[in-house]
Amino acid sequence: MSTRHLIRLLVIVITLHAFPAVAENTLATAVYTGNFSFLTITAERKLVHNQDTLYTFSQETDNFMGSIIEQSQFHLNPDRSLTPYRYLYRQKILGKTKAYEMHFDWEKMQARYLHDGEQQIIALEKGLLDPLLYQLQLQKDARNNRETLSYRFLKKNKIKHYTFQRAGEESITFNNQENKTLKIHRVPADDKRETLIWLSPEHLYQIARIVHTENGESNSLVIKSAESSPEFQNWLSH
Repeated sequence: MSTRHLIRLLVIVITLHAFPAVAENTLATAVYTGNFSFLTITAERKLVHNQDTLYTFSQETDNFMGSIIEQSQFHLNPDRSLTPYRYLYRQKILGKTKAYEMHFDWEKMQARYLHDGEQQIIALEKGLLDPLLYQLQLQKDARNNRETLSYRFLKKNKIKHYTFQRAGEESITFNNQENKTLKIHRVPADDKRETLIWLSPEHLYQIARIVHTENGESNSLVIKSAESSPEFQNWLSH
């Protein structure tokens, strides 16, 4: 498997130390593992409550080639919607490091994209998320049985639009147990690329498995363990 394909997969699963430390209350964690062309990958996701309306959703993916760190700081609004505040991406593969940040200014309705010491200003749209935060919104929407699973988010200096469609319930095996899941897939799919995701109701609709196929090559991750605090279920509601 090429380094390029590996990097794409790591981004899909799609942190812990990228922003200044603040007092935090951990709401949920999940650990994943995967095997890709003799490569073993592990990933950890974590949601913490920093203070007041400020939260941090993070993901760190590692293997012997390097690591990818993503971190989204966001606000939980009174209407339970999520508003990104700051996003950081840091990749170190085979000794080469790439990083960028996005800062969201909702009063001015603009974002600052910072990369290689340069800054670019991007106009924001109401409801826009970031590349990690839309995945948390997907979990909330599935938990609340929302019909529409469609998300717009800012990635670097471009606005992306992902739509997912329910494909029914499916039982899959992970952690040596049979688990009922909600299967969804990204649309539109084409002959070269397909993304399938299984969400686990037992784990409050965490991603239980993800399979990404591109140009005939399939890679996957599966959940290894998941923990959540009692308040996380209420946090996901509405």
